[in-house]
Amino acid sequence: MGKRGHAIGMVLCIVMAIASQIYSEQINDLFQIDVKGSESTAAPLVGLQQNESWLVVLVDFDSNPLNQNAKDTIEDELQLYSEDYLTQAVGNSVELSIEIYNDILRAPKPLSAYGEDGANGRDYGGGTDFLPAQLAEFVVTSLEQESFEQYDLNDDRVIDRFLILHSTLAQEQGSGSSNRIWSHFTSFSEPLDKGEYSFEHYTMSSMRHGENGFGTILHEMMHQFGAFDLYPVHDSGYSGSWKGIGVWDIMASGNWNGGGDTPALPTGPTMAAIGHAATRDVNLQWPSGSPGPCIGPTVSIDSRTLGGDRIRIQISEDEFVWIEKRTQQGYDQSLPGEGVLVLLEDWAAGDSAHNAMNIDQRRPYLKAIEADGNQEQLKGINDGVAGDLFQPGDEFGERGILIRDHDGVLVPWHARIVDNDGQWDVEFHSLNCSPTYDIDLKNFGSSLLQDEQFVLEIINSEDEIQCWGSLNGTDGRTIEFSNNSNSNSLHFGTFSSQGMLDSTATFSGLIHCQNDMFDIKTTISTLGTIPNTNEMELVDTINVDKPTILIIPYIGEGVGSGEFTIEIAGPLSRVATANPSVRVDNGNGSITLEIEPQGLLQENMYVLGTIHLEAFNGEHWTIDVELKATSEDDLFLIGNQSFVFSTFFIVFAAWFATSLFGKKKKAEIDVEQQVYSDEEFLPGNHL
Repeated sequence: MGKRGHAIGMVLCIVMAIASQIYSEQINDLFQIDVKGSESTAAPLVGLQQNESWLVVLVDFDSNPLNQNAKDTIEDELQLYSEDYLTQAVGNSVELSIEIYNDILRAPKPLSAYGEDGANGRDYGGGTDFLPAQLAEFVVTSLEQESFEQYDLNDDRVIDRFLILHSTLAQEQGSGSSNRIWSHFTSFSEPLDKGEYSFEHYTMSSMRHGENGFGTILHEMMHQFGAFDLYPVHDSGYSGSWKGIGVWDIMASGNWNGGGDTPALPTGPTMAAIGHAATRDVNLQWPSGSPGPCIGPTVSIDSRTLGGDRIRIQISEDEFVWIEKRTQQGYDQSLPGEGVLVLLEDWAAGDSAHNAMNIDQRRPYLKAIEADGNQEQLKGINDGVAGDLFQPGDEFGERGILIRDHDGVLVPWHARIVDNDGQWDVEFHSLNCSPTYDIDLKNFGSSLLQDEQFVLEIINSEDEIQCWGSLNGTDGRTIEFSNNSNSNSLHFGTFSSQGMLDSTATFSGLIHCQNDMFDIKTTISTLGTIPNTNEMELVDTINVDKPTILIIPYIGEGVGSGEFTIEIAGPLSRVATANPSVRVDNGNGSITLEIEPQGLLQENMYVLGTIHLEAFNGEHWTIDVELKATSEDDLFLIGNQSFVFSTFFIVFAAWFATSLFGKKKKAEIDVEQQVYSDEEFLPGNHL
């Protein structure tokens, strides 16, 4: 290679060394191991099928052995009750095949090894691992069966129906012991392969429920179909008395109706979650400009037990009103009364990914529109009474029992229950027909600083629209909308005076937009500061095996004061703790995150999660957290691939430089030596 080639090589190596440092983050990312990825690769749950096939395994303990007679009994009971229940729920025949595994498996450890409660929750013992999952893993590894094909209902090589029944009392049966297993459905931390198939999730319950606890077994199996819990789940941190929609659904306290022998049928939203949508969608839209009143459709409605309709009406992008008739027949025989059940479903509330849908009655995913208007179920006074059901002559919507969306806007229609010679009908009407425009307010009320205005937005319109009117507050203030138009669809209401900090008031009144009139009732909370969690995102490193302290400075709008409760969610919650709340004074504050590895971390592991901040009024904000586990004692080269590349290129650049400039120097020396040799050592020069 000539001088030109050496020079080019040297320059290229220097450029590559510099580039390795400039793009160090991107280069290092190529070599990082993401152990805690944010995207799940698990197969989706399969909804309830017309032809179901379940694998059921019985497990006993030394303290509670089973015999073959128990196997035969549970197989007969489970087959009979489950098939009959699911058929009533769907309204059409469901064929169910239940196969009890040949062998009764003996648990390798005592019951307390799988059911001990601890600081991290029920069945966690003194650590962070969910103990019953260890028993479930033992069951899977013990299975000796030629094929599991019949339990894969959608041909994706994943077992869709897997139920483990153990021989002891379940903790929810009120045994008084904290060492028993709480019935549950959950996923394995990693899929368990068995031949060509894999087990990704399981349901575990007690066979000692018997027919008097059949509702609990079905409740947990419904999760395998995709159903959500409709009550505040036991590990949600909720300590109130609200029971969700209570007795009206098997996914709430309705699984205990009749002592668990006659669990309530699933409501329409639960049926939709397991793959069976509304049997009738009612569209209550009238032509624009229609003079009121308007007459809508009349829909006959029969008992759900007899295959009656599950009626659904969409009232906003995320909200639906469900209507169904419930009677004390079949599995609904233990309901407190008969009549039409009306529910309001709101997908803007709850967290479906973590089965935390109905944990806050201030922002419920699903609630009953109570016919008696008392809202006692929502307040936690009861879990459902006969007065919640609508009877012939009752009305709901814009008349009778009022229904508002999560913005606080009254729906523009009403329904009346009518009895026509024993056949119940639902008649729909509208006083002013469909509005020309739609308005949008903040979901579940607004949180504002003292100097902020109240905002109303006209959606899906490019017209310049005039809006005017006033809202009167329970704190004595008013909000005035002036009679003006706004081309950007936003209209600002002005408060008559500032609100008191950390206070909430309800504002109600009529707002006119062109020829439309909107009946509004919404809450407004006044805060001293509002978190800006986009600026509080935490990306940092933590030690693999030593405690780490991380500080997140509070960043928010407004320079006032306030207090927010803190909840840590996701994998982060297994290694991180924080104070229960953060106090912000004059806009300043911080969150201290304490990381304790507990042997759960590995080199280059990512720990992902979120920190939820909640104000006194229930509004919450989410901080995203991404932490990378590394070791403090690592050499600088370890895990820093960009530095390795830079060093490599610098060494080669030096080699090229040495080769290039070294040859030139050697040539000069050779010339000098040649001169001296010519003068001093040629023959005759010393003569």
